Amino acid sequence: MQAWAAALAPLPHGYAFFALDLDQGVSFELHGPDGPLWIEADLAPDPGFARTRRLRLTHQPHALTARQRQVLAHAVARLQALDDGLWPTPGEAEPAVRHVRADRVLVTSPNLPTDYAINPYIGCTIGCQFCNARFRADDVRALDGRAPRPWGAWIDAKVDAPEVLAREVQTVRPGSVCFSPVITDPYVGVERRLELTRSCLQVLATAGFSAAVLTRSSLVLRDFDALAQLPAAAVGVSLPTEDPQLLERIEPRGATQAERLAILDSARAAGLRTFAVVQPAYPRNASALAELLACRVDAVRVDGLHEAGRVGHLFQGVELADPAEVERAFTALGVPTDLEAVLRFSN
Repeated sequence: MQAWAAALAPLPHGYAFFALDLDQGVSFELHGPDGPLWIEADLAPDPGFARTRRLRLTHQPHALTARQRQVLAHAVARLQALDDGLWPTPGEAEPAVRHVRADRVLVTSPNLPTDYAINPYIGCTIGCQFCNARFRADDVRALDGRAPRPWGAWIDAKVDAPEVLAREVQTVRPGSVCFSPVITDPYVGVERRLELTRSCLQVLATAGFSAAVLTRSSLVLRDFDALAQLPAAAVGVSLPTEDPQLLERIEPRGATQAERLAILDSARAAGLRTFAVVQPAYPRNASALAELLACRVDAVRVDGLHEAGRVGHLFQGVELADPAEVERAFTALGVPTDLEAVLRFSN
C-alpha cells in the first residue's frame, strides 16, 4: 500500500499524494490546484474507469477538469506498472479483536452528508451479511496480506483514535462529523469496554464540532450525555422494514425494531435531532414504515440493495421495495428524504 502511495507523488499539474485511507476500501487521496481527487481500488471484476491487471479503479468526484483527467491517466499508469510485484502472501490468522494505531481519524470524502467522517473501528461484529462494506473490507485484507476472516467475526479498534483526533481538531476548521458512515457501527460490542466513540465525541465537543451517529445498537443511549455537550448532534438508526420478524431474520445481531424506535424516541426527548436510514429498503408496506418513523425523525435516507449479485440470495422470499416508492411514502407525510439538512450543521 505504501509503495503504491509513494508512486503517486508527485504527479502532473501540481498534484501529489496526500493520504491513504483503508477504512472504506482502498482510497488514495490526491491534492492539487483543481481540488482533491480520490482514486479507489478494489478487486471487483467490473471495468471501472480503468484497471490494473487485478484491480478495478474508480474515481471521485465524477466530473473532472481536463487537467484532472491527465493527472488520473498518469496515476493509473504508475499503479498498473506496480501491480505485478506488490502482492503480499496472506499471513497467519489473527485475533478477532486487533488493537491498531491510526495515522489519521478525521477524514473527508466527496459523498459525505457532513464535513468529516470518523471510523473508530474497522469491521463490524453486528455482521449483517448483505452489507456491501464487507467486500471492501475483504479487499483491504487481501491487499494488506491478512488472512481471510468471515464478516462479523473481526474488529480492528483504533485505540489511539481519541489522541489522534485531539491533535487533528487543532488544525482544521470545526464542522459536522458523521460517525462510521459505511464500514462499521460506532457502537459495536467492544465499544462498551474501549469507549473509543465516546472519547471521540468528547474531543469534538471540546473543539466545537457537531456530530451525527448512525447505529443498529442500543449502546448509543449511554452517550446521550456526551452528545448533549456538542453544539449540535443527531442520532440515527437503520430501519429497513416495518416488520419486526423480517428485521430479525435479516439483521439477527442488531437491536430489535422496538429498541431502535426507543432510541429515536429517547433522542428526541433529549433534544437531539433524529434520522433513519432505510437501506436496503424492504418494507412489506411502505406507508406503514413511513407512518412508523414520521413522528420520530427529522429526515430519512432511502436506498436499495447494493451488490445484489453477491448477496441477493439472502433475500429469497423477501420482496425488495423500489426506493422511489418508499421515498414517496415519506414525502406524503412531510418527512424530508435528504439527510444533509439534518446532519450538516453550521458551526
